[in-house]
Amino acid sequence: MLDVQESRCSLGEQFDNAEELEKSMTGTQAAYFTSSTAISKAEYDSGSRVMTVYFAKGGQTDVPDVSVQEFRAFAESPSAGAYFNQNFKNKG
Repeated sequence: MLDVQESRCSLGEQFDNAEELEKSMTGTQAAYFTSSTAISKAEYDSGSRVMTVYFAKGGQTDVPDVSVQEFRAFAESPSAGAYFNQNFKNKG
């Protein structure tokens, strides 16, 4: 189960393109992966475009240059660990 918390951002709106979505984002978002055995949480800072991933067994890593769309796809993926390994593991 995934619990996405959004703070100081307006993602409930509909946008015509990715650029409008990026411009609307301010602050940070957090996604909690309650069913994942690999990843417990991810935080995304729209200003710096850095995603911080917290591992279930401890430790964390920063992933640079992540778009809002990439963070949302990760947060909504059926397997956080598999998605991280396929898309971000070698990026950080």
